[in-house]
Amino acid sequence: MTRIWNRQYTAIFLLNAILNISFYMISTTLSVHLTDRGMTVATAGAVIGAMPMAAMLIRPFSGWICDRFSKKRLMLIFLMLNGLCIAAYGIAASDAAYLMARLLHGVSFSITTTVTMALIASYIPKERMGEGLGYFGVGQTLAMAVGPGAGLALAHYFNTQAMFFFASFCVIVSMISLLFLQDSGGERSPEQRKALPLSWSAIFVKQALLFSVISFALSSVNAIETSFIALYGLELGMPNAGWYFTLSAAVLLLSRLFCGKLVDRKGFSFVLYPGLICVALALWLLSGASAFNPVAIFAIAAVLKALGVGAVQPALQASVMNAVSPERRGAATSTFYIGADLGQASAPVIAGEVIDSSGYPSMFRVFILPLAAVLIGYGFFMRIRKSRMTSR
Repeated sequence: MTRIWNRQYTAIFLLNAILNISFYMISTTLSVHLTDRGMTVATAGAVIGAMPMAAMLIRPFSGWICDRFSKKRLMLIFLMLNGLCIAAYGIAASDAAYLMARLLHGVSFSITTTVTMALIASYIPKERMGEGLGYFGVGQTLAMAVGPGAGLALAHYFNTQAMFFFASFCVIVSMISLLFLQDSGGERSPEQRKALPLSWSAIFVKQALLFSVISFALSSVNAIETSFIALYGLELGMPNAGWYFTLSAAVLLLSRLFCGKLVDRKGFSFVLYPGLICVALALWLLSGASAFNPVAIFAIAAVLKALGVGAVQPALQASVMNAVSPERRGAATSTFYIGADLGQASAPVIAGEVIDSSGYPSMFRVFILPLAAVLIGYGFFMRIRKSRMTSR
């Protein structure tokens, strides 16, 4: 059996983990830093929101850039830009400077995450893609667990400026991993790059569209959970629902460790149906938490949701990577991430409107609908595909 933990895979795993730790370190402290510098909450919110907006706008082109140019060189350039942008948060002297740093950070983060996914897939055997990407996701889960606390601790014991400089230093250090990368076989020759002009077909990969739609539904749930679980807990008499995210992260980590192998052995459909059903059940339980023991319901929902996401996420990523040739994995990755970006951006807005008009229980029930639509739509798609293959 071909080894997953080769030198290149390990290097990219560590690079991605460090990059995400740096990202989560600043995510919990940037708003405090900006308001301490005299910004209004509204202005700080606009500056913070500029990064995901820039990332979403550049995302369709990040795949083409990834397929068109050297992945290793792109990582070198945009990791350096990423680190400089984070350092700029500590020395910026005006609102405009913060905004510019935030926009450039969004561009660099969008491109580095796209290139990282395409790169890591190049070093995983195709028959073990689910397992390899499942392990890869463990690094991101650990970053979610470590990063926020590390950022808050550094800001508390030193100051936010020192924390930004340390986070920037971490990104620069992660570039050492690039020394261990070699040609993965998925790079285009100079002639092939010239023959890949910017076009719809170069930006969007049709084989990844179905998985992008599923990712949209799943990311929408992640977004409303992150945005509103704490507020919902307060409404139900739980002043600190932070343990929900800790429990969820622990289960997500374990789920990613084991569920990736299931994708390789049993196939995408075997994981998709129970995974999305688990997520839908979690939302249904949360919608009725007030009628039972809220703490127990939150705990069960955290476990179910994490199990579902931990199973489906690597399955989606593996299916996208296996659906295209290595030299098209950049565009496939960006097509896939577009769905996730749209879900993350739109879900909190829609959820807020539903909460204002009907309350939290209705909001959780509303977001069961996209999951149900995906399950039904995927079932019809597979039935049509099977009938076409049979008729040939």
